[in-house]
Amino acid sequence: MSSLPKLSLRELQTLAKLLGSPSYGTKETLVRLLAQRELRFKLARFTDNPEELAVSYRRESLRDMCREAGIWRSGNKRALSAGLLNWRNRCRAQGQAFLAEMQSLAKHRPQQLSFRFQLLS
Repeated sequence: MSSLPKLSLRELQTLAKLLGSPSYGTKETLVRLLAQRELRFKLARFTDNPEELAVSYRRESLRDMCREAGIWRSGNKRALSAGLLNWRNRCRAQGQAFLAEMQSLAKHRPQQLSFRFQLLS
């Protein structure tokens, strides 16, 4: 998303809220978070086989993706692809661990009761 840096902070915050991403921080932080979100969606369709990703993109595109992910961007297409897929898998694992932690914490909180009323004739 090369157009992200052109948006104002308010526009970035609104976009982040609409996408369900964190909407706080500096403009640079929001641009980075939204770009990484977009990158994770790009990589989601690929299996763990780096060759599949390597044949789908040019080396320069893979290097740009590595730059967005904040990972090492040197090597051949297969090495870049493997790095990107490892980054994606780490992001997934961290997200799943966070979700499991939040679900565990939510189990111990009191739940709101709801009552169902039935009309008697």
